[in-house]
Amino acid sequence: NKSSQKYKILKFPRDEYQEVDKSLETIQFVYLNGKLPCEPNELIFSRKQYATNSNSLQPLYHQFVNDYATTTTIFLGTAIDEPIFEQYIAARETRNSNITEHRPQSFLIDPFISPARESLLKTLYNIECIKATTLEFSNWLYENSDYFLDREETLKITFPALADLYTQSSERTINEYGRYFNEFSSGFKKVNLFGVPKSKSKNFLLGTSPSWNDIYNNLDASRKITTQIFDAVEYSILNEPDAIKLFTLLGSAGCGKSTILKRLSLQLSQNGRTVFFSYSEYIPDYESIVQTINSLKQSVVLVFDNADLMLLQLPKLIEELHKCNFPPKIIISTRTNVFDRLTSKLESIVSLVEFKTPNLDRDEIIEVINKLSENNLLGNLKGLSELMRIKEFENRSKKQILVAMREATKGESFDNIIKSEYGDIVPSEARFLTACIALTTEAGFTVTKQDFVGFSDVTPAETLFSLKEIYMM
Repeated sequence: NKSSQKYKILKFPRDEYQEVDKSLETIQFVYLNGKLPCEPNELIFSRKQYATNSNSLQPLYHQFVNDYATTTTIFLGTAIDEPIFEQYIAARETRNSNITEHRPQSFLIDPFISPARESLLKTLYNIECIKATTLEFSNWLYENSDYFLDREETLKITFPALADLYTQSSERTINEYGRYFNEFSSGFKKVNLFGVPKSKSKNFLLGTSPSWNDIYNNLDASRKITTQIFDAVEYSILNEPDAIKLFTLLGSAGCGKSTILKRLSLQLSQNGRTVFFSYSEYIPDYESIVQTINSLKQSVVLVFDNADLMLLQLPKLIEELHKCNFPPKIIISTRTNVFDRLTSKLESIVSLVEFKTPNLDRDEIIEVINKLSENNLLGNLKGLSELMRIKEFENRSKKQILVAMREATKGESFDNIIKSEYGDIVPSEARFLTACIALTTEAGFTVTKQDFVGFSDVTPAETLFSLKEIYMM
């Protein structure tokens, strides 16, 4: 209900930037130049105040420009000619003529914009001018409001994890547990058993982390360990319904844990289980996890991929999960040496089952080769017999699956492959940004588009162009 939304006011100079409420329960209003009533020095109004404040960093202005670089923006009540405003836009948004535009299109509502100014805003800032007054635009919004998405429909696009919880809950449940749903959905996403594959990308077979689209497209080779864990989890759900159980998938980086975990989660979901998947450095507060699970009135499966960052919280989390009316089953993947330090603490509070990610056996190697062949990615293996292809993999079977696959198809050492591919990235700024992403994800953290823009010293337009070039490589 749009009328039930609350307002969050941020104003210069007292307030710092705050994250937008992804649940859309609260609408954020930001007053970049201050808001009456206030003290005289808490406004930017006179020429002297504009001059004074242009010499120091204004966090709200700075964040606005970063938001504008990645989000469609509608400008109302401004001609975009305020000195500070223009300064921040010009400093961070100018686009060189040889850079393809990848910023989302924005709009300026102004009845008096000149043709020259209109052309400048379009060329430099990707802002389309609409000659209308604010009142005319407001009336248009009102007249066409029936065509706009409501809050729940919008959440399906902007925050699908939360929308899923709302969809399967009654209004009474939402009223009682809604405050917990928002927090829970910030760290967990329900696995969609009806996922529709989008256009197939071969990046997964070239070494990128598996996406859900890769799993829905069946780009992964089947692993026997997946079936073993599936059978163990199903047995526990059927025969130990009142007990929390922790299943761990251990192995080194690059051994295929994430792919196994995604495939396992989808299979459990397709078998009628409610599965929530987390690949996030953020763990919701324990009360929200417990209350959300209680609201579902069923035993669920919580899956933590790349769990290194949350392992220290795991003992306390499990203790809290004992409060659930329907105790969940927990599956985590992590590196063996990291998990070993916690084993003694966990064994005293939860039933624990460990699985170690094995090397590829011959049947799995044949499956990988078939996937590469189906997607025309055999590389140096193409001219070899089936037995020779298998031998190429078996010679590298003790290496990480990514390393084995890349070395077998390229015929070079993995270090040389990576060094060559990194050196081929141009320009140098794109190479730097690639390193930033690699280091961040290696540490277990995710990277948003806004984070990516923040990494760079060049304009957001150039940074987003580099992102497109990196993605297409």
